[in-house]
Amino acid sequence: MNDAQLNSHRSWIRHRFIFLVVMLLSMLAVAPLLANFIHLRFLFNIFLSAVLISAVYALSQKIWHLAIAAVLAIPMLVSIWSGFFLRSDALFLIGRICGISFIGFTIFHILSNIFKEQEVTKDTIAGATAVYLLLALMWAFLYAVLDRLQPNSFAISAAASPLEGRDIFIYYSLVTITTLGYGDITPVSYLASSMAALEAVVGQLYLVILVSWLVGMYVSKKSKSL
Repeated sequence: MNDAQLNSHRSWIRHRFIFLVVMLLSMLAVAPLLANFIHLRFLFNIFLSAVLISAVYALSQKIWHLAIAAVLAIPMLVSIWSGFFLRSDALFLIGRICGISFIGFTIFHILSNIFKEQEVTKDTIAGATAVYLLLALMWAFLYAVLDRLQPNSFAISAAASPLEGRDIFIYYSLVTITTLGYGDITPVSYLASSMAALEAVVGQLYLVILVSWLVGMYVSKKSKSL
């Protein structure tokens, strides 16, 4: 690897969380805007695949991290794309469970990286943002698995029914983690209610703890530089 390639690789590593956040926000914001031009499910799969691939690369500093991430991400990728050709509950569940494990693994290592930082950088803030969005995505997969294993765990009103499949649970997960609670999707079963409550608590605790830690680290760095 020559110097130019090495510098490019180092630059990518330094900004890997920024790219991950861009992919996550694109999946949430850009895909719906282009739904009139491209089939929404196909477009969403493209962005979700980009999120998974960028998350794998964000963990590529260590070979064993990369290997575990790839092993967990590949079944998820196979699951989301095979849905165009066949309907298999087993494949769906394996893919979503691997996706949940992959996102959990990614969140753990991003947080580990953040707490090792000595100063607040753009990539640190991007990493913190990525974790928050990944938490919502992980819970969306959990809701999808629960709905497949226990149908009618959620009561979905007519207002939310135009959303397709997993889009419903991504929307519901984002509404829950931000504690907006519009009421168009309601958990009916005890397990669904417990999962929704846990997501809301985790989301609020994450914001309080991480934001206070980032502010404290920034203030400490500023005071030392005076």
